[in-house]
Amino acid sequence: MSWSNKRVLVTGANGFIGSHLIRRLIQEGAQVGVFVRPSSLMDRIADLRPQLKFFYGDLRDDKQVSEAVHQAQPEAVFHLGASGATAWDALAEEVFRVNAVGTVHLLEACLKVKPSIFLYTGSWFEYADRTTPISESAPLIPANAYAAAKSTGWLMAQLYGRERGLPVVGVRPFLVYGPGEAAGRLIPSLITAALRHETFRATKAEQVRDFIYIDDVVEGILQTAGCSQAQGQMFNLGTGQGTSVRDMIGCFRNLWSGDMDIAFGDIPYRPNEIWHAVADTRVAREILGWQAAVGVEEGLKRTVDSHVAV
Repeated sequence: MSWSNKRVLVTGANGFIGSHLIRRLIQEGAQVGVFVRPSSLMDRIADLRPQLKFFYGDLRDDKQVSEAVHQAQPEAVFHLGASGATAWDALAEEVFRVNAVGTVHLLEACLKVKPSIFLYTGSWFEYADRTTPISESAPLIPANAYAAAKSTGWLMAQLYGRERGLPVVGVRPFLVYGPGEAAGRLIPSLITAALRHETFRATKAEQVRDFIYIDDVVEGILQTAGCSQAQGQMFNLGTGQGTSVRDMIGCFRNLWSGDMDIAFGDIPYRPNEIWHAVADTRVAREILGWQAAVGVEEGLKRTVDSHVAV
C-alpha cells in the first residue's frame, strides 16, 4: 500500500514504537496527525513538529477523542497509545481506563469517519509462559494489569469489526529494542552503565526473549495495515528466535570496546516472571509476507552506535 498523501492518525506517537512509526510514515509521504496528551513528553518527536498535525486530548475522555478524530478525518488509524507498559505495579483501574475504555472511545469515534483500517497494538505480555513458540491462537493469560487491559482492548476491536463493520487488524510485538527505547530498559541500562564505567547489576538473566529490532516492527505494522487479507486478525511481530537475557548481555559486552563488569544474580527476579516467550511467526510470513530482517547482533550494534553518536 502507498501511504503517500494518506491522512493517518497515530495514538502514542511520542512513545518508543510510535515515534519510529511516524518517522517512517512521514518518509512515505503520509499526512500524519498525532493524538497526544498535553502533558506528555515530546522529546522523541520534537524535531518532527513542523511535519505533524497535533490533536491534544486523553483517551479516557470520549469527547476529546471524538473531537480529535472528527478534526483529523483519518483514512488510517494506528492505535499505540497505552498506559502501564513499563510498570508491572501500575494501578489496574488506571491502565484499564486508558487501554481498554480508551480503545472503545477511539473505536466509537472511528465509526463516524470510517477509516479504511484501524490497527490495534497489543503485547506479548498477553500470552502465558511457554517453552515453545507462541502462536496467535494461544490462550491469553495476561501477566499483569497492562496486558489484561490490552487483551480487552483487542476483544473490543474485534467486536467492532464483526458487529459494526470497522476494518480492524492487530499486532503483538515481542520484545522490541533499538534507538529511543526507555532509559530503564535492558539495553539502554547496559549502555548507561558502560558509559559511566559502572558495574551492571542484573538478575541471573535466565529469561528467554524474542528480541526484535524496532525497524522490523515498524515494517511489520505497515505491512499489516496495508494487507487486505489481514483484516480481523492478530499477528505476532517477532523473530521466532529465542535469546536469553544473559546471552544478550554477553553480546553487548562483546560489542563494547571497553571493559565492563556484570554482576549476575545481584537483583531478584520480578514476581510472576515470564521465563520463556518466543513468537511463532508463521501466520505473519504466510499472510503478510513479512519476517524480521535484522539479527540480534546487527540490531544491538545499531542501537549502541546510535547512543554513542549522540
